[in-house]
Amino acid sequence: MATGILRRMVLERGLDWQIDSAGISAHHTGEDMHPNTRRILERHSAMFKHQARQINVTDADYDLIFAATKYIAHQLRQRFPQANIRPMLEHMDVPDPWYGTFADYEAVYALLEPALQELLPVWSPLGTF
Repeated sequence: MATGILRRMVLERGLDWQIDSAGISAHHTGEDMHPNTRRILERHSAMFKHQARQINVTDADYDLIFAATKYIAHQLRQRFPQANIRPMLEHMDVPDPWYGTFADYEAVYALLEPALQELLPVWSPLGTF
């Protein structure tokens, strides 16, 4: 979900950033996004083509890797100590709505969009938009 939101935001600003999504396990490799995620992203003009994949060593070359949870950030730092890894949200983990209702997905979107909107200038090489 965050990938779609970020892609829409950088597109709106005319930035040429490469944004991708990967998981720390191979459990869902090859799968499409959850149908509720698709519905939310379509509703907010943030839909993108997605096929789940596991993070790999070449991903450590990204300028920045965002982790949805503290646990994931810890796992990534162990695997890729040279990578610039930060939590997506500073004060909490991004909730995983996978087994929840559509309302749970809406709640995650409502949490992510303003947080990413606020933090996007911090991540920008230029600092402001």
